[in-house]
Amino acid sequence: MAIEHQPAGGCFSSLGSKPPRYMQGVSLSESCDMPVFETARLRSGGLSFKLNDELEFECYDGYESKLGRNTGSTVYGNRGWSDPPACYGEVKSCGSPPQLCNGEFKEMSKGKYEHNEVVEYVYNSGFSMKGSNKIQCVDGTWTTLPICGVFTERSTCGDTPGLDYGYVVESPAPPYHRGASVEFKCRETFTLIGHRSVTCINEMWTQHPQCVGRTCDFPEIKHGNIYDEDRYKQAFPAALGKYFYYSCDHSFASPSQSLWTKITCTEEGWSPTPKCLRQCFFPWVENGHSASSGQTHQEGDTVTIVCGTGYRLLNSQNNITCTERGWSIPPKCSSIDPNRKCGPPPSIDNGDITSFPLATYPPGSSVEYKCQSFYELQGNSQIVCRHGQWSEPPKCLDACVISEEIMDKHNIQLRWSPQKKVYSKTGDMIEFECKAGYHKKTSYYTFRVTCQDGKLAYPTCVKTDG
Repeated sequence: MAIEHQPAGGCFSSLGSKPPRYMQGVSLSESCDMPVFETARLRSGGLSFKLNDELEFECYDGYESKLGRNTGSTVYGNRGWSDPPACYGEVKSCGSPPQLCNGEFKEMSKGKYEHNEVVEYVYNSGFSMKGSNKIQCVDGTWTTLPICGVFTERSTCGDTPGLDYGYVVESPAPPYHRGASVEFKCRETFTLIGHRSVTCINEMWTQHPQCVGRTCDFPEIKHGNIYDEDRYKQAFPAALGKYFYYSCDHSFASPSQSLWTKITCTEEGWSPTPKCLRQCFFPWVENGHSASSGQTHQEGDTVTIVCGTGYRLLNSQNNITCTERGWSIPPKCSSIDPNRKCGPPPSIDNGDITSFPLATYPPGSSVEYKCQSFYELQGNSQIVCRHGQWSEPPKCLDACVISEEIMDKHNIQLRWSPQKKVYSKTGDMIEFECKAGYHKKTSYYTFRVTCQDGKLAYPTCVKTDG
């Protein structure tokens, strides 16, 4: 079962019941709202928020955040959401920044500023500044200009704000008076997003930066799946600390043997590594014996078999191994009589021999197998009769059937083909794209998938507003 850390209190989203409040004063007892998304969609976060909770968003194709990235974030603070989750298309430059009453530019002004460029102000002696002392060019428009007021009292800020995965590198001694600045740095493998320093202004610290570490992509688990996979797939890539649960298909189990196994996103990736191992039941041995009779073994385990006099395992082996597809050879001891004939060759799913079957075959005889259309043959296509026993036959791996009905359900279509129904072999790569009027709901990498023994993980698109 996929479980994310949820806030233990604080405010709760009403999803559109009220207009968003980005920088208004909000007490902790008031409810907060999910912010309105502008050319962006939710990437992570729950439906309820508390102080300092972070909400991540992802820009639509062709758009980027004000930092020039295809992702962004906003933090819920004492004054509401720090920034609206907005993304921009083809960005415009700005003209000269506006003059500040009772203040001036820190550096010489110029006539043109590119998108994302920042201008810093300093206030004249005897005046204080309300708001950030920096403005930024965002898609041809300058952000809100700070206000200079007459200095009336000497205010101080509280303790410096903490920085997850980071630390303070330069700071004055407390108390922190108006204008005091604290500089941060991120730990190794983390990237600093935002300004590296915060400033004490009107008894409050300016917005502090973030340290963004690695994220974890959706775990493709062979023979297993994440709990409620279709619901939680849109939450990927997952942030550090997020955890989910997965289970394995029939005849497979996780290394812990648990029905549901917890995996957590860490700096090294998913921990523990999610995988499902084959479980092989060992029965009794025909014409021999083994200490493992009646036991279940895990993929990779090897079992020793002792055959009776005049008998031996296939290919004169002494051991058999539990593999992804079961025992490497049947746990059966056969007669070593070199003149013993074989019966009809074994049948295989989705395939058959290329010749007419006989009732018996002399030693040394061979037959060849062929799979049905769109099935992939795995193993040796020929088997040989030795000592009255056939060698191991091949397997025919399932094909993936991609139908118009399935694609309609996910609002997708094939990227390179107009066909409405496609059969793909195991190992084939298939690319999808959203239908007209829809945009990607799942991550971009889910739109290029590989057929694995008849199974495909389909991406999903949702209708574009407007």
